[in-house]
This record gives sequence, structure tokens and C-alpha cells, in this order.
Amino acid sequence: MKKIFLAFITLTLISFNTCDENPVNGNDVKPGRRDYTWDLDSLQKISPNDYSELWGTSIDNLWLATDSYDLDKNLLHFDGQKWSKVATIPNPVQAWSLFGINENDAWIGGINADFWKFKGQTFELFNQYPLPDFLATTVIDIWGDSPSNYFACGSVLSEDQNHLYAYIMKFDGNEWKYIVTPSREESFTKIMGGKNLNSDLLILSHYENRTGNDVYRLYKFHSGNFQLIFDNSENPNDLPWFEKLGDELFICFNKKMYSINNIQIKMVKDLNNTNIKHSKFFGRSLSDLFFTA
Repeated sequence: MKKIFLAFITLTLISFNTCDENPVNGNDVKPGRRDYTWDLDSLQKISPNDYSELWGTSIDNLWLATDSYDLDKNLLHFDGQKWSKVATIPNPVQAWSLFGINENDAWIGGINADFWKFKGQTFELFNQYPLPDFLATTVIDIWGDSPSNYFACGSVLSEDQNHLYAYIMKFDGNEWKYIVTPSREESFTKIMGGKNLNSDLLILSHYENRTGNDVYRLYKFHSGNFQLIFDNSENPNDLPWFEKLGDELFICFNKKMYSINNIQIKMVKDLNNTNIKHSKFFGRSLSDLFFTA
């Protein structure tokens, strides 16, 4: 059987198995039953923290991270048998993002413009990049496809603590640098690229509207410019999302899924006749998907 971790809520991690005689790899799999079996793996005996970041390379190498109050348990590692707390160097990390391209090349982003790099056994502080005239700089998401091509995004807090502004950073193999400095009043919460976007990036943003509904936007970032793909102002309950399935990027909004390449967005699934309410999805192919409730 193949075992894959799917999701976690608070202190509970959920996984599912798929049997080899009913494989789900590839794009030619027909919709239908996958005969999943579920295991419940509780963390209550290890930590009281609420974990928000999960990343790993296999069932024997998974990482959980958070910025919760019990700092010495903010980073956990799963070796295939048990979860163990991991001490980051030189002090406990307060993690908001976690991503890597392989078991030896991974990053954590924190709440103080801080980046932590994996050093064989644990994560060590790489550097901090505070901006003048701003308060907290949160690294909300990290994505990359090679050791010299990582991107990060997030938000910075204004000195009057009333506004959040978005930024993008890039790691070139030596140092993290700001490629979009804070000027847009929103938070960038998700960033991702892919082979069907070449050097372009997809960006998910959140604007905290204190006088009405929060606004979520989906952008394509190309050569320093932002192209708006979707804005949920007219339908506040429609939260856009994007994810990689295999090697391809897909986006979802208005109860429709789209494939995206450099110049074209093409609908691949219409979800209007389903009971799916939210656009957030995960999976391995178009025939093997999970949506959030």
C-alpha cells in the first residue's frame, strides 16, 4: 500500500492509504473509489501547539512547524514511527512557513523577517531581513524548484499597526533579496511557480477589510508586474486557491478548476453540480482530488 499524509487539524494528523491494485498515479485514472483507509495520529501527548505547516519528502521524513506559545515544541519531525521535538539553532523558531525541494534542502520562514535553513539534523538561523519604517515582517509562504531559485512572500506591519503591506523575496543561492518591496496594502499568503509558467509566479493575496468583507485576490506575477486573475469582492464566500498536481499548476474559483500556462487559462472541471463549497484542494492528479469542506 501507498501511504500519504493528507491534512491535519489542531493536534490531529490524518493520513490515508491507497492500494497498489487500485493505483492513482497518472492522469488517465477514471474517477471513482480509491478504497482509502485512514489512520489517526494524535500529537496530544507530545505538544499542545496548533500546527499550521506540514512538509516532507516521504512517509519517513515529515516536518511540522508552528509559531505557537510552547516554543521548544514548535518544530516536530516524524521518522516513520514516531514524532519528536527538534531544537532549532540558536533559539526556538516561530515558524509561519516551511518548504523544501528535497530532504537536504529546506527552509523555514518566521515572524521576524527570519529564514532558517536545514543543516542535516535541524534548522539553523540563516539571516534576518527587517525593513526600516516597518514593524513585524512575517514570512507567510515559501516555494522553490532549485537550490538557487526560491521565492518567499508575506506581509509587513506599518508603524501605526493599522496596515499590512505585501512583499516578495527571492533566494539566488547565496542571499535572500526583496524583489517586491512593501507598497501594496494586502498580504501575500501563497506563492508558487511551475514549468507551465516558465519564470512567472502565481500569488494569492488577502486584504483585511475592516469596514466590510475581506478580499482575496489571485495574481499572475510576470516581469515585476501583477496581472489580476480573480477578485472575490462580488462573492465574499468564494475563496480562490491554486495547487500543483503532479508537475502542473491548477487554480480554482467560482466552483471551476482551470489549468494555467503562460498565456492561457483553460477550464478542466466544472464543480457547480457538486456539493463542494470551497475552492481549496489538494491531490496528485485531476482524478485524485480532495477539497476542504
